[in-house]
Amino acid sequence: MATRRCAVCGRRLRPALTAVRDQKVCCRKCRLERRRLQAKQRRESDLQRHRADDKERQQRHRAAVKKAAAASAQAVAAAAASTQAAPHAAQHQYLKPPNCGQGVPEATAEGGCHGPGSSAKSAELQDRIDQIVADAVRRSRTGFEQELRRMTRKIRPLVQSELARGGP
Repeated sequence: MATRRCAVCGRRLRPALTAVRDQKVCCRKCRLERRRLQAKQRRESDLQRHRADDKERQQRHRAAVKKAAAASAQAVAAAAASTQAAPHAAQHQYLKPPNCGQGVPEATAEGGCHGPGSSAKSAELQDRIDQIVADAVRRSRTGFEQELRRMTRKIRPLVQSELARGGP
């Protein structure tokens, strides 16, 4: 099989059998560099149109960020209002499993199968949630998702150990 030179670095390359006619570069690094150069040439060939497109894209992005920040702030305000207005049991009603208390002796004064959470832990948890939401308002969605995964990895062992001990 014939070899040819890479269009970016000039090294000899043996094209893949499925791309003998079209392969121009030797590796991923050279492919990315070639794409970058081609994009630069396209932009330079019609600079005015590309500047207008970039300006429009940036305006759409800024509007979306502003809208997301407003929606998040509104959600935080609504959550804070509902937290203060609703009693503890009504807030967490959705957390109870559908068969909660069926066939289980009464474990609490409230008549459910679960005891109330400790107020110190609940306050710490609420503070942490407030901090997370405040950070999310300042952060991009991707950054927020990364932070959420990081926190989940950190919290998972604590929750599992608490459940193993029979805690709430």
